[in-house]
Amino acid sequence: MAMPFLHSDRRKTAMSYVLKSFIASEKAVNLAT
Repeated sequence: MAMPFLHSDRRKTAMSYVLKSFIASEKAVNLAT
């Protein structure tokens, strides 16, 4: 957190993408079962 301006945007984008794909896969699994 010392230099958030270096990687904050890319980190937020990557994390949001990972979370979205993870939630989507969980929903798909729940629907499939």
